[in-house]
Amino acid sequence: MAENWLLTRPGAVKTTPMRFSPSSLRSLSGAAVCVASVLFATVLAAGCSATAEPAGASSPDGGATTDDAGGIAPVMPFVCNVTTCKGCCNAHGYCVDGKSTTACGVGGESCQSCPEKQNATATCDAKRTCGFTCDAAFTQAGNVCVIGGNGWTAEPAPTATDLEAVWGSSASDVYAVGKGGTIFHSAGKGAWTAQSDAGEDLHGVWGSGSGDVYAVGGTGTIIRSTGDGKWKAVSVTNDDLYGVFGTGSGDVYAVGNHGTIMHSTGDGKWVVQTSGTSEPLYSVWASASNDVYVAGRNGILHSTGNGKWTPQGTVGYRTSIWGLGSTDIYSPGLGVGSEYVMHSTGDGTWTDTGSEFDHIWGSGSTNLYATNVVSILHSTGNGTWTDLNVKTGAETFYGLWGSGAGDVYTVGSKGSILHLHP
Repeated sequence: MAENWLLTRPGAVKTTPMRFSPSSLRSLSGAAVCVASVLFATVLAAGCSATAEPAGASSPDGGATTDDAGGIAPVMPFVCNVTTCKGCCNAHGYCVDGKSTTACGVGGESCQSCPEKQNATATCDAKRTCGFTCDAAFTQAGNVCVIGGNGWTAEPAPTATDLEAVWGSSASDVYAVGKGGTIFHSAGKGAWTAQSDAGEDLHGVWGSGSGDVYAVGGTGTIIRSTGDGKWKAVSVTNDDLYGVFGTGSGDVYAVGNHGTIMHSTGDGKWVVQTSGTSEPLYSVWASASNDVYVAGRNGILHSTGNGKWTPQGTVGYRTSIWGLGSTDIYSPGLGVGSEYVMHSTGDGTWTDTGSEFDHIWGSGSTNLYATNVVSILHSTGNGTWTDLNVKTGAETFYGLWGSGAGDVYTVGSKGSILHLHP
């Protein structure tokens, strides 16, 4: 039986093989056979593999071999692994150098394609490990590239899923929730750990303390935790819920689609209240149990805590509401003619501030932070807002919360978490 011997060098993605058969060697002169034998041994010593291919089979370079006797030759295949490859093994079983961003790796591991990042160029470094280099004018902060900084840093994203809300009971007890029911917790040191998955998208999070935390979301989802990392589901409506807030463990509100307003005294039961609107309600905030505000597509509602709600002014589409106290309340807006932030001193009237942003939080009247899609803004309370120029180019900011003047978080799309450290 005749044999075809295929010689391939594992260091190349595609090779033109050298094939020798016993019949071809017999046709050579003695000297030529000797030269061929030396060449054969030299190639093997250089790290090539010798493969006897079956007749008519496809060779690694896409060609075919035919045994001159019509038989099947013995097979000696090259196997790409840690002992045969210094680079990485691609999907076709070839050993490549592992230094390309499309085929990066070392030690016979499977090649990986280095992911692209916003404002950066993917790299495969000298250690054959994927990384990235920030574009001009950007600097690396964690695993993203940012413009500016002003004390803000990006914390390692635990997910590529959008995060929609952030809240904490203290600087060492912070939650972020978002799409797909994702829930993450941080002790304030930059690391985030996943907790129970709620399944439905989560849009809001709030708690009366470290041992009493709520999150709300799609299809009437309300989940509650005692701070042990476990969450218990409660659902009394099919309407999506967007906001949750309270003045204490016995006074909690959840608001959502179709004008939904629900109240709980903390006993696990929720009572639906009549809002007087069928439009979505996105946010709820209260300075006290007898001073509660809800913001939504049709404007702002107010209640004294008696379960009845009264519209306040004609302020258009409101996306959120938050205040420092009963006489200092802000409500950002959306849409033509209603995009500006409204302010109230608690007398039932609202004044256009001329500012534009989506979320606001502050530690005091002279230290306010806001986000407007792709910017983080700051104000000393004088009506002027300064763009802090903290951007990655990848995120839209959805949530904003802080524990104090120098400890503020914002979360957003693609798992973005930016933190102003104390």
